[in-house]
Amino acid sequence: IKIFVQLVTLIFLSKSIYVWLCIEFNFLIIYYFILNNKIREIYPNYNIKMPNNTILIKKYKFIYTKTKQAFYHRACGIFLVQSSGILIYWFSNLDTVTKYTNYTLITSSVLTLVSSIFDSTNASVGNLIAEKNNSKILRVFWELQVARYWIASSISYITYSTIDIFISIWLGTNFLIQENIKCSLIIILF
Repeated sequence: IKIFVQLVTLIFLSKSIYVWLCIEFNFLIIYYFILNNKIREIYPNYNIKMPNNTILIKKYKFIYTKTKQAFYHRACGIFLVQSSGILIYWFSNLDTVTKYTNYTLITSSVLTLVSSIFDSTNASVGNLIAEKNNSKILRVFWELQVARYWIASSISYITYSTIDIFISIWLGTNFLIQENIKCSLIIILF
């Protein structure tokens, strides 16, 4: 419904990005209220409002600390990915940023594919931890680590070997980037 409303608005009423963002924001608020009502309907026994959370923060301080660390780690990762185009433009030109963006589109797609494969193993590790068999946990952990490094190395090598061919077929040879930039992208992919 949201996408339909955005399309109709952009085609017939206004071609402004601000109108599109306003519709996006309004549907986000509507979705929030619908989701909250559904949660209250399915789980009526749970009280979502917590009157005194300072006691819980003091009692479970390690959760608060780990959550802050995870937030900063995630924010730095996003900053690293998003700021690379700005840095390349600063040291080079807009043409190089365009070429870099084409390469990052491919490497991010490969990364998403490989991450979905790796993420499927997380449940099995959680199940092993619940069994509390430390020797089996460590054995499976190291097997998964070796498998991840082997797959990551293979995918990185295959991407390094074929990305220039793919870009030249897709966009042409004038969209190829320098070898050192390509190597840095492959290292980030790994």
